[in-house]
Amino acid sequence: MRNYLFVSTLALFAACTALGDAGSTSKSGTANSLGFTSQQLQDLPVLILETDDTVITESTLIVIPEGRVIQDTNGNGVLHIASDRIAVAFAPGSILRGAAPDTPLDRLSGTGIRMDGHKYVLLKNLDVRGFHVGLHASNSEWLWLSDSNFEQISADRLLSTPSIEAPEDRLWPHDNDEGQWRRNYGGAVAIDDSSYVDIEGVTVRRAQNGILFSRVSDSQVLDCDASYLSGWGLAMWRSSDNGVLGSNFDYCIRGYSHGVYNSGQNSAGILAFEQCSRNRFIGNSATHCGDGFFGFAGKEALGEVGQRDPDWYANRGCNNNVFEGNDFSYAAAHGLELTFSSNNVIRRNIFRGNAICGIWAGYSRGTRIEDNLFDSNGSLGYGLERGGINIDHARNTTIESNRFGHNTCGVHLWKLDDTFTDQPWGGANNLEATGNLLANNIFIRDEVGVHLRGDVTLESAGNRMDNVGEERRIEGDAKWNESTLELIEDGLESIQMTEWGPWDGTPFLRQ
Repeated sequence: MRNYLFVSTLALFAACTALGDAGSTSKSGTANSLGFTSQQLQDLPVLILETDDTVITESTLIVIPEGRVIQDTNGNGVLHIASDRIAVAFAPGSILRGAAPDTPLDRLSGTGIRMDGHKYVLLKNLDVRGFHVGLHASNSEWLWLSDSNFEQISADRLLSTPSIEAPEDRLWPHDNDEGQWRRNYGGAVAIDDSSYVDIEGVTVRRAQNGILFSRVSDSQVLDCDASYLSGWGLAMWRSSDNGVLGSNFDYCIRGYSHGVYNSGQNSAGILAFEQCSRNRFIGNSATHCGDGFFGFAGKEALGEVGQRDPDWYANRGCNNNVFEGNDFSYAAAHGLELTFSSNNVIRRNIFRGNAICGIWAGYSRGTRIEDNLFDSNGSLGYGLERGGINIDHARNTTIESNRFGHNTCGVHLWKLDDTFTDQPWGGANNLEATGNLLANNIFIRDEVGVHLRGDVTLESAGNRMDNVGEERRIEGDAKWNESTLELIEDGLESIQMTEWGPWDGTPFLRQ
């Protein structure tokens, strides 16, 4: 697998040589701009954009007269990028407007910029407003979008009021193979069926959705800010091997009225549906959202649509993702929701003040949750789903070296009778709630430390509880096994040799 931090920039740097003289770098240039310096961009041939269906086939500096409105009259885009190996930049002060500034967001239509089937393209300093979709790129490789602004992009008029929630406002992200997200909801930047895409320094405001990835791979979103939206900051569909780094997706929310209701209506700072795997979410902020992160294996993965051989469903899901150094706090529902998925790592994140719980990971397997902070979660929990970590049918879960404080419940694991084994995913995957480990965690002033229900087992080692209201609540057939094994640290003392080499036990337990 490629290094997610550097794959796009290194490849784009290599592509600079294919751009000819304009692609040569000076000491002031950067690889991240395909080799173009700011001065070289300003020295590009100028095109004054005044009409719909303008086609760009060479590197161009776009100038748009002040106040000009250019409607996408036929719905196929105003500005068309129609060549490989080119750079297109907007001149300072140029704004591509598809509607007057006072047009309601639910009456916006058309697409600002359209690109299909091209590669090695740099789009820089864009300012796009007043469209259903700001930029739509498909079947593209080596696209670089940087330092651009999108606002006044399509959004629903919400029917919910401070006193009454309207169910019609709920979003339905479960289907997108036919472009339903883009068609039904709109978005600032929509990328389909593409790879090696770099989106850096993009800002989105006054919109429902920020960045939509559909079947996108080997790409990255870096240092972007898609916040204060009514849907999703970043939404990913069947998108894997991507990096989402150092970006803000705060206040992406609907379905919330303080003290009245807190459903979130499927809004999220980051959303990942239908088998999004091997992605890296590093150093982002997704606070005050419906969910900070909302991940779901998908309807196809579960067998709700289509027909597959029964073995195909084994281990399907949003798997092998890494969440590290993110802030998933103050969600109306969950800080991080990721269900029916396996082998995900959740490390060194902050989960503070989430209304229902910090992590909800129903039917997850092989999840590693380590070195996170869970503080004051669960004040508006739904029944027994509340607090820091909640996992239904938890299997092979490792919860290690976390700090829990002031939660309604620190860790809640359970397995009750259901009929899910009759479904394709349930039949293909082991649903026993075993192999779970709670090690070296600290619980301070939680109402309940650990709650186990039903046929679930938990091995415990080296945990500490201070001023916890109820340290353990064990119900039904749940089994708590307090290990007599000595937990050791992860420094040099963690190296344990066998006659065949180092032992790979996780976490490290001394026999």
